[in-house]
Amino acid sequence: MSFVQIKIEYDYYSSKRITPIFLNEEDKISMKYNDFKTRILNDVPHLSKIASLRLTIQEDGLEVDLSPTYFSHQIKGILAKSKTISIKAIEFDSPIVNAVDCEISTQKSTTQSRKPTVRSKVRRSLNLFPTAENPPESINSKSVTINDMPKSLPIASQLERYAIKQRNTVRDIESELEQKRSNLIRFDDRLKRASEQNAGHLSVCSNCQLKLGHTKKICSLSPCQSAYSCGFLSKHSSEKSVRTALDREVSRIQNKLTTAKKEMENAGRAAAKVTNSA
Repeated sequence: MSFVQIKIEYDYYSSKRITPIFLNEEDKISMKYNDFKTRILNDVPHLSKIASLRLTIQEDGLEVDLSPTYFSHQIKGILAKSKTISIKAIEFDSPIVNAVDCEISTQKSTTQSRKPTVRSKVRRSLNLFPTAENPPESINSKSVTINDMPKSLPIASQLERYAIKQRNTVRDIESELEQKRSNLIRFDDRLKRASEQNAGHLSVCSNCQLKLGHTKKICSLSPCQSAYSCGFLSKHSSEKSVRTALDREVSRIQNKLTTAKKEMENAGRAAAKVTNSA
């Protein structure tokens, strides 16, 4: 059984670092790209902070990306040359380029044809929170020509990406809170219906928990097993515990949502301040 040494090169704040990992050669050849990437993130947790991770290798003097599609073929070719692989982990932070179909009239010629050159520029602002007064910008790919192309294209800074992440977190917590509230409402509704059905001025039997005016000694009914039957939550400790747990869970998620909203607002203000100062 032979092992392959893989050296992961990455930036650790202001310094360069190399972390070696060792894999069985047979496992490495059969490993998929996503499994390999997960293994790297487990061994080098610092890389999980990178929003868009890019893995490259040096091959024939060139920096070549590791391809998720052709990963196994690349690895077989590399292992045929060396049992030590150096992989560079970097952040892929390139501009977002929107494809635009340009309406171009071409002249028929038997000798030559002209091709248009489309030049794009980089935008230094991002509309994080579109409103009715400030709608999100869009490009109609069927009606835009070269002269109508936008003067700038978006690049999301690290603060802007964090603000977007916090906004998504708030949405997830709101959805979770809505689900818990629905469970609590359903519980209370069932208890309320049972209480209404067991209404009246007669005395309550300590056996069946119904207001029928008789006592446990002469009761011919089975003992009450659920608060959903009699409407008395205090008589059933298990369901009382469920109701208390639901109430606490709703309160916990409400506090969590409040904190997340404050974090989202702070991140949005910080991103806007950086954008405006650029």
